[in-house]
Amino acid sequence: MTIKTDQSGDKIYVDGNYVGTTPLTTNLGYGKHDIKATRGTQTAVKTVDVKTTTVRDEFVLAFGKMIKINSSQNGDDIYVDGKKVGKTPMDIDFSLGKHEVEVRRGKLYETRTLQISKNNYGSCYFIPKKEPLEKYLSRGVNFITLNAAYSVAPQTSFGFTFGSVKEAGWFVSAMSNFDFVGFNTIDKSYEEVILTGNAKSTRISVTGGLVAKIGGPVYFKAGAGCGMILRCCETASGDYVEYMPNTYKGVDLTAGLQLNLRNLTIGIDAVTTNFQMMEIKLGIGFNWN
Repeated sequence: MTIKTDQSGDKIYVDGNYVGTTPLTTNLGYGKHDIKATRGTQTAVKTVDVKTTTVRDEFVLAFGKMIKINSSQNGDDIYVDGKKVGKTPMDIDFSLGKHEVEVRRGKLYETRTLQISKNNYGSCYFIPKKEPLEKYLSRGVNFITLNAAYSVAPQTSFGFTFGSVKEAGWFVSAMSNFDFVGFNTIDKSYEEVILTGNAKSTRISVTGGLVAKIGGPVYFKAGAGCGMILRCCETASGDYVEYMPNTYKGVDLTAGLQLNLRNLTIGIDAVTTNFQMMEIKLGIGFNWN
C-alpha cells in the first residue's frame, strides 16, 4: 500500500515502528494497523483495516493546522473542545474541522467556534470579557436563600431553602417560628379551663421539590412536604392548651417563582397546609457554579 501526505518527507510509523518518509509504499499484513505521520510537532493518525477484499492500495494522511492562540494578557487558560490544553500564547495543532476554543482569565472569558481548514490564518487573538448571565446560568447553579413567611393567621416564620438547578433541578426548604410551645400543651379537653387571653403558636414546615427553568433567569418551583400550625391558648394556671379550630396539621404544598441572577437568588412562594391555611414566603440569598 502507498501512504501519502500533502508533501514529501513526512515520517511514517506503522503500529509504532518507523518505516520511512512520504510518499511511501510498504507491505501491510491483513488486519488493523495504526498509521502515524509526523511533521515537526504535528501528528496525523489513521487506522487502516486491510482485508483480502481491499481494492484501495493508496491513502492520504491529512495534517491539521498549527494555530497560535493569543490573548490580551499572557497566561490566560486555553480550552479546546472543553479540555484545558495550556496557557496563552500557545501554538496548537488543530485537526481539520470545527473546534470550540475558550480563553479564560478568572471569571472573564471569550469563546469562539473555529472552522479549521488548510486556508486558516496562523493565529487567533482573544480578549476575555465578563461572561453574560445566560452563559453563567448554563453551567448550572447551586443556591441558598434565607426566607421569611407570613400568613393572615397571623403567623410569621423563618428558615432557608437550598437547591441546585441547570435546566431542571431540586430544592429543600425548612421553616419555623422557633416557638415550640405547641409540643408542651396540657390535655384539658375533659374539663373547663379559664383562659387569660394570651395565645402562642408553633409553626413548622419541611418541603422539597423540583425547579425548572422557564426562560432567561426565571425558574418555576413546586414541591410538597409536611407542616403544622399549632395554636395554643394560655390558661389561668400558666399552662397552654391546644385550640383546635385554629390548628392545622398535614401536607404542605408549595409553588412559586425564583429569579437567579449572577450570584443573587430571589424567590417568592405560596405555601398551604391542607388547603386550610395559606402563607406567602419570600427568600433572598446567593448562588454559585
